[in-house]
Amino acid sequence: MGIRPRADGVTRLGRIPAELRVGKTTESISQGESGTVQFWGGTDPDTLSETNEAEVTAYLRLYTSVDSDRWVYVMRFPWGYEITDIEC
Repeated sequence: MGIRPRADGVTRLGRIPAELRVGKTTESISQGESGTVQFWGGTDPDTLSETNEAEVTAYLRLYTSVDSDRWVYVMRFPWGYEITDIEC
């Protein structure tokens, strides 16, 4: 079973109160810090495009830093946004 986003780019994860989104960093973000991410949407990787949504500030809890203009998965939790995966 694969995770497939809806047309608006939001993927709901069953009963978990969270959303998984695809985005791009607009600045470098160090591990343990927060930075700005622009959301992208589409029904598959070939149709991704920028959304008209505002940029969000997301926390990077992962073990490494991320450069500017890199693809990331961002998850919205009740306490805020977190980057959960980074483009290799």
